[in-house]
Amino acid sequence: LHLSAEDVAALEARTEGWIASLQLAAISMKGRKDVAGFIKAFTGSHVFVAESLIEEVLEHQTEEVKAFLMQTSVLVRLNAGLCEAVTRRSDAREVLKGLFQANLILLPMEDEARWFRYHKLFADLLKAHLRQSLSAQAIAALHQRAAAWYEQTGMTNEAMDHLLAAPDYAQAVRLLERIAKPMILKAYFKTVEDWLRAIPAEYWSGSPQTNMIYAWMFLMRRNFAQAAPHIERLQALFSRPEAGEIGASLQGEWLALQSVLLNSQGKLAESRDLAEQALKLLPEEEAQVRTMTYMALANAYREMLDYERSIKAAQGMIQNSRAAGDLPSEIFGLSFLGLVVLQEGRLHSACEFASQGLRLAERTGSFSPFSATLYGELAQVYYHWHQLEQARGDFERSVQLSLLGGFSDAQIYHSVFLSRLFQMEGDLQASVQEIEKALDLMQTAAPALVAEEVIAQQISILLALDRLTEAQAAIRPFGFRFDDGFSYPELPPGASLSHPLGLIYNSALRILLYRARAKRQEKALRGGIELADLVIEGSLHCRHLPIALQTLLLRAQLSLTLGEDRAALKDLTRTLELAEPEGFISTFVEEGHPIVDALTSLLNQGPPPSVQPGYVREILAAFPASQAPRKVVHAQTVSPVDEAHALIVPLTPRELEVLQLIASGDSNQAIADKLVITLSAVKKHTGNIFKKLNVDSRTQAILQARQLGLLSPDE
Repeated sequence: LHLSAEDVAALEARTEGWIASLQLAAISMKGRKDVAGFIKAFTGSHVFVAESLIEEVLEHQTEEVKAFLMQTSVLVRLNAGLCEAVTRRSDAREVLKGLFQANLILLPMEDEARWFRYHKLFADLLKAHLRQSLSAQAIAALHQRAAAWYEQTGMTNEAMDHLLAAPDYAQAVRLLERIAKPMILKAYFKTVEDWLRAIPAEYWSGSPQTNMIYAWMFLMRRNFAQAAPHIERLQALFSRPEAGEIGASLQGEWLALQSVLLNSQGKLAESRDLAEQALKLLPEEEAQVRTMTYMALANAYREMLDYERSIKAAQGMIQNSRAAGDLPSEIFGLSFLGLVVLQEGRLHSACEFASQGLRLAERTGSFSPFSATLYGELAQVYYHWHQLEQARGDFERSVQLSLLGGFSDAQIYHSVFLSRLFQMEGDLQASVQEIEKALDLMQTAAPALVAEEVIAQQISILLALDRLTEAQAAIRPFGFRFDDGFSYPELPPGASLSHPLGLIYNSALRILLYRARAKRQEKALRGGIELADLVIEGSLHCRHLPIALQTLLLRAQLSLTLGEDRAALKDLTRTLELAEPEGFISTFVEEGHPIVDALTSLLNQGPPPSVQPGYVREILAAFPASQAPRKVVHAQTVSPVDEAHALIVPLTPRELEVLQLIASGDSNQAIADKLVITLSAVKKHTGNIFKKLNVDSRTQAILQARQLGLLSPDE
């Protein structure tokens, strides 16, 4: 059917089924002249017309080709080997070639034309013919043969789809038990869960392997309620007299699973002991289960605040995965290391671990949903460094990859990040829209790690909108009361304080500050300062530096509100001393005007030797124009390097490292290797350097940096 470009454009606006039907029409309309009349009739009853056309097409085929078309209609895509396995014919290559050359309802899926697919409507109607021509048992056999071919060629996802379509649940359980754990370790949770839900319980309820898969899947998503029935079944199975006959692999896996469960219950010593027993029991070839066990051990040590042993266990996970050639698990281990050091506030180490994992993924093309955690960690690092565009891009990549696995944390945290960003920029309407997205997602998903992040930002934006009552309601379920004085959940001196709980306590301090400023209710601030003391002590004890920095800044504001400027400047100085080695900036910017004024005051009176004036100015330069600091009156002589930093948007610590390596003559790849970051990150840093120095080349950047005192003359 030969149409003009205008006709084609109009047709493409229709549904896919309409277009597919019209493409079918092309086969039987060759030579006919009444095109307009045909299209008019076609738009009113295209399905009926399409069915008629298919009948006409089929009538012109031999019986062998008709049988081939119907049998292969069970396939989503076709190639010669697969079609031969399904039809049990040896001439599938010639048949496909003939159909393609005759332009007969067959579309190539790649340039080499080795894979094809049928038009969707044609495939649907062929399946209808197939159901009329063959019994359910015969159709199931077609699916089973397709599944066998896919499994033999290593395309196990497609094999599972055909086993479920057969439906051959016994074989589906067998295949599931072989492939599910590697997929869980890659975070393809949704795919595995969809398979499990499609298989009736009677086929797997008595299987320790399948119940183990269910339990791992839910425990790794921190959904303990859904894991519970499977753990109960496992306890019953392993309590039977014949349980002693279960092999070492399953016994070791059961110990590892219990270790994760005990960790979630706060029984850390028992969790650690079971994980160590499991590692002794598990054979070396059980690489995936050993990876999960190392993860349980690393988590136990981390919760026990034994970070050195936690990191050692995570490194064991990486070494175990590397020895087994299990790249996704190796990347997962690097992600875990990045998370540990990120919570400690070791931003440069977190950047290095995450970048190393992404370099592995880039080099091998092994991106999986767990790569989302690497991008998420990088995004948080860049956010702390106030490199917001880089953070935004990494958050977006994190969301894209996480959706493949069916877990929502990255998507929720991305909305939290955007809400914080818009709030810093003064766009409260956009900030509200993003936090509402996060809250909506939490209604339909079960976030594992970010619920407190959402609550903390929700309270922050509610206070910015003067909605105190709603802010207090949001934190009330955690045990905080403000109506009759100030009361909060007990926090003993020296108690360990988790990162999520620290966010909630700090949100309570924000509410206290708001009440004091808006309602002149300063009496409760003493209680707030006492709570801040406990939070700072607890977070530093747990080495949760980001929480400690935030609390120090809040305590400084509490002191300022009480008129205790000396105490406030002392807290501000301590915050700068702790934050400067890792280059924290956004933590200060989030606090707004009070911190702008306090930093300016600190510069005016001359900071102590432990505080670098250039770092303070770098922080002040990051505040949006609406919060621009008052003019700084230098109270002491400023060095040429400090003056240079005042003249430009300052380079971050990482950008200074890249600049020094550029001056040494290193290529982008050499810089990436030395700093253990991705090549794209080096290019991004280089672009930032050029922009800040207002240059267009490496040579210009080096000259400008030397003139500004950023590089010594011999560099």
